[in-house]
Amino acid sequence: MRYVDDQVYDALARVNVELAERGEPARVRFASIRPDPYLDDVWLVIATWELPDLAPDQDTWPLDLIEKYDTLTWESLKALEVTPLCEYRTRGELADASQLGRPVPELV
Repeated sequence: MRYVDDQVYDALARVNVELAERGEPARVRFASIRPDPYLDDVWLVIATWELPDLAPDQDTWPLDLIEKYDTLTWESLKALEVTPLCEYRTRGELADASQLGRPVPELV
């Protein structure tokens, strides 16, 4: 599984590069890879995104924004035959991120 692990983190790092090139502030900060508890031979990738703080009048991020990042995650990992799940947090919520998985590397 180590080979696939590296491919997952590389793919997510490339997503971050693409976002940076487009000037978008969102980033995939952490990921964890786990066996699916219900399906044999299926791996889940839980990608934790950092999104900008919500505006004072917002309770959550707009659905079209969340769908865009969900789709980007799925597209980046589809060749690896894993099932991605996305979580969204603010920078403050990521301050204690020790249980969210391995940090996604920064590509220069």
